[in-house]
Amino acid sequence: MTITQSASNAPIRKVLIVRGETAGWSTATYLNKAFDPQVKVTVVETKVVPRIGVGEATIPNLQSIFWNFLGVSKKLATTINYE
Repeated sequence: MTITQSASNAPIRKVLIVRGETAGWSTATYLNKAFDPQVKVTVVETKVVPRIGVGEATIPNLQSIFWNFLGVSKKLATTINYE
């Protein structure tokens, strides 16, 4: 699978995610699995800003699609603690 920039139609080779937290790290993991080794995914975090969990993992459809794509069993996915 190849993703492209709409303006130049050139393939995207690098993705930078600013502020990891739950959504950022989940997105980075998903993109890395989907596009590795074509796209380098980097997450930048700061130790100054505390982590905030906003509940992305509680969306039922997101759970099954996300974890299935990554090859993580439902049993393991429900025991992961991000804190």
